Amino acid sequence: MRAVISKDTDAHLILLAIEDVTKRRLDEETLRESKKRYRALFDNMLNGFAYCRMLFENNAPRDFIYLEVNAAFEKLTGLTNVVGKKVSEVIPGIKESYPLLFETYGRVAETGRPESFELYLEPLAAWLFISAYSTEKGYFVAVFDDITERKRAESITQARLRMLSLVASPSESRNETLQVMIDEIERQTGSAIGFYHFVDVDQETLTLQAWSTNTLRDMCAAEGKGSHYNISKAGVWVDCVRENRPVIHNDYASLPNRKGLPPGHAAVKREMVVPILRDGRIVAIIGVGNKPTGYNAADVELAQSLGQLSWEIFERLRAADEIQIAYAEVERRREELAATNKDLETFSYSVSHDLRASLNRILGFSEILIEGNADKLDDEGKEHLNRVRKNAVKMNRIIDDILHLSRLSRHGVQRRELDLSKIATSVVKGLREAHPDRGVVVDIQEGMTAFADKKLIFVALSNLLGNAWKFTSKTENARIEFGTLERDGKTVYMVKDNGAGFDHSYSAKLFLPFQRLHSEREFEGTGIGLAIVERVVRRHGGKIWAEGKTNEGAAFFFTLN
Repeated sequence: MRAVISKDTDAHLILLAIEDVTKRRLDEETLRESKKRYRALFDNMLNGFAYCRMLFENNAPRDFIYLEVNAAFEKLTGLTNVVGKKVSEVIPGIKESYPLLFETYGRVAETGRPESFELYLEPLAAWLFISAYSTEKGYFVAVFDDITERKRAESITQARLRMLSLVASPSESRNETLQVMIDEIERQTGSAIGFYHFVDVDQETLTLQAWSTNTLRDMCAAEGKGSHYNISKAGVWVDCVRENRPVIHNDYASLPNRKGLPPGHAAVKREMVVPILRDGRIVAIIGVGNKPTGYNAADVELAQSLGQLSWEIFERLRAADEIQIAYAEVERRREELAATNKDLETFSYSVSHDLRASLNRILGFSEILIEGNADKLDDEGKEHLNRVRKNAVKMNRIIDDILHLSRLSRHGVQRRELDLSKIATSVVKGLREAHPDRGVVVDIQEGMTAFADKKLIFVALSNLLGNAWKFTSKTENARIEFGTLERDGKTVYMVKDNGAGFDHSYSAKLFLPFQRLHSEREFEGTGIGLAIVERVVRRHGGKIWAEGKTNEGAAFFFTLN
């Protein structure tokens, strides 16, 4: 309450006026509390905050005055005691130093339209995101966010992408690739010098692999590319190897153990060197130097991350080089093999042609002798001539088989889905027609299929089933089976018989040309059939093996990839 007393002494009267000021006092208290809360909020905001008045001259922004700033502003910008001062007093050459900031503030103060932008503060090596709002014509508020870490993360991501793109740049030499990678590490740490050394397996010697582009161009004329350094005799720059950890020397000149730099080497003010490890062994070291400010843990983390990536990329590129070299060697040998095969083909054709001509003459003259001079030959002479003819015919068959085996090596495998049961049935039908007197029981599993070359598979099954037919010729109740079984998740095809069998200790010889486990008097043949089967299976990427016992039959197993 407020009372106002008015007194009239002549009339002996007193006038008393009473007014209720409770609401006004409450409003004043609320306002004081509101200002107190605002001040506390303003002073403790994480965002920087500045309230300013723009000064114009001829309708153009000339300067601005800081009317109010908070603690976060001072921390983010590094500017203190600026309230009441012009920006030109705080930052000389503001228009030249930060033209984007000055021009944007001027537009906001004049037009009233809010604007946002990013600004890099060189002295603090910090990025700020600034939003400016007009409060009334000529006045504006600027809000500051520190986006240094975000920009750093974006920059590192871009650096990693640029480094990874080197994998797709086979035209770059490996030394040029290393130089590009050390350039990225130098740039991301804000350094002026960069180098990349490999550490030998003995962990006692380093080899300089690359200077950064900036170092070679502006900083260092010292010789050294490819030079070897003994770790025990090198200076403090190899402390990271001695201590097996990253090292920072922010005051290089004060180090008692530093050693003289070679002629032409850039002066070193600060340096940071990190090791790259693989399987507990240091394989390389990466060094940067002369950053305007001191190196810190964030720089170490960045250099290690990009350094590890650089080594992975280099290893991948080196492996690609080795593969390329190996491929070139394989291609060279393939060409040599093709030439050799061509020579062998020519030789085989020539030999077979000459042999056939001679054999045909032997057969012809033998026939003339037998038919034209039969009355002059006794039984023994006729027997000798028949043996000559028989061996000549056999030699012709051997030549045919050798040529057949040679052609299989050159035949391109043309795969398609095949019904092996149907092919086997066709082969057995031919055997029965050729030997109608045989009563062999043949059990062929139905529904057997394979993705293979039809011509080659027919040749293989003809030989396997033909062998089973031949080696059961002296067996009563002869039986042949063709089916499949599963081993280690793969389909295995099997041709089994109860014929003459073989001594299993000699099974390794079965698939070699001209290797026979039975005499020709027992079972005729050239000794090429199983070698042909093995070649067919191998052309399909499969394997073949055999099991058997003498006089107890044999089983041949093969796979087709």
